[in-house]
Amino acid sequence: MGSVRYIIPEARVVTYDKGNRYIVELDSSGRARLEIIMHVGSSGESIPDEKYRAVFREMFEEMGLSPEVVDSLEFFHSSSRMW
Repeated sequence: MGSVRYIIPEARVVTYDKGNRYIVELDSSGRARLEIIMHVGSSGESIPDEKYRAVFREMFEEMGLSPEVVDSLEFFHSSSRMW
């Protein structure tokens, strides 16, 4: 057999859980951006810390990245997204 090496300048992975969109964006410099876009009508709702971390851990694992990294990340909430 053999192997193939390639470089992907950036990647964007999206999954959905209970109507919420979870996004992981990676770039070639090693930076990651994680984002949650909550479903329409979710104003005033929140997702428990352990729940969204579990979704991101699963995404990292499926991407071949260490899921433990998610536990070291800091998240912040912003309601500034306007439609």
